[in-house]
Amino acid sequence: MEILYICEKMNKLIKERQESIKETLCSGPVTDFTVFKELRAKLAELAVLEQGLKTLLERVSDDD
Repeated sequence: MEILYICEKMNKLIKERQESIKETLCSGPVTDFTVFKELRAKLAELAVLEQGLKTLLERVSDDD
């Protein structure tokens, strides 16, 4: 099923981006508190997107 393939790939991209941001927050060049807040906001948005993707996948699975 192609929707499953797309969801898996999107989930992988989200995870990779989350890890990249976490790495930057922990050991990267965060110049000031504003940049820190922006990175935290991006992490939060990725978490919302990840949850939405899981919900969508559950709905598609339930419809089958």
